[in-house]
Amino acid sequence: MLRNLPEHIRACLHEAAECRERAARYDSEEFKQPYLDMERRWMRLAQSYEFMEALDRFLADKDRAKEEEEREKKE
Repeated sequence: MLRNLPEHIRACLHEAAECRERAARYDSEEFKQPYLDMERRWMRLAQSYEFMEALDRFLADKDRAKEEEEREKKE
């Protein structure tokens, strides 16, 4: 599944996993929490990229449908 994702999204997910692993090294919430916060930020960035990718596909599909409709009207 990860192989199908664009590189920039995979990079965000990789960074999030790195943060999660670093947080796991600590018992103290004081030291753990900054890494968990950073993990959450990387995940949000990945989700934002995924949303933009989906929006781009939607708009491209809409443009193709409109072009096809206009071609059909001409025929």
